[in-house]
Amino acid sequence: MINESEKGQIQCDDVTSDNSLSGQPEFNSRLFGASSGWPFSGEIAQIDKFIIVGSSQIRSADLQIINEKSQQVHEKIYLIREQGLNDLKRQTRLIMQTIEFAARLQFEDPLPTYLAEGGFAMQYLIREEDLIPDLIPGIGLIDDAILVKRAFYRNEADFLRLEILLGRGVPPQI
Repeated sequence: MINESEKGQIQCDDVTSDNSLSGQPEFNSRLFGASSGWPFSGEIAQIDKFIIVGSSQIRSADLQIINEKSQQVHEKIYLIREQGLNDLKRQTRLIMQTIEFAARLQFEDPLPTYLAEGGFAMQYLIREEDLIPDLIPGIGLIDDAILVKRAFYRNEADFLRLEILLGRGVPPQI
């Protein structure tokens, strides 16, 4: 597992490259494709590295954009019918709930880890073309599910906190 001291040693250029046509980073499949074992091997350290590097590029402005695309996220999750991805719906809902709340608060950079990692996971989920294109029936959302699930579990207490506070009627502070 990658610890906080290693976080600064990972180069963002190793994971992404700029896509001048879309303005979004493209994932470097040389490092994170099937040949490196992610996500197919299930190596948590590789998934964590992918999340840490990807989330290091998430800024408060990205939370606003993700919040604006929340309908797109919810529509994608609604369409999930693959067995074994039921947790993805719940985890995505909790992450999006937190991001939507944080976007209204207009957090300043640098973002707390849980917001950056949740933002990265939602940004990845929105992308149709990622490590496994989402349009491939039966397996297209597997990489998305792995990434969202891991980002959620890395920050579970923070994502659950808002729901618990709202359930109690307590004004949340995230």
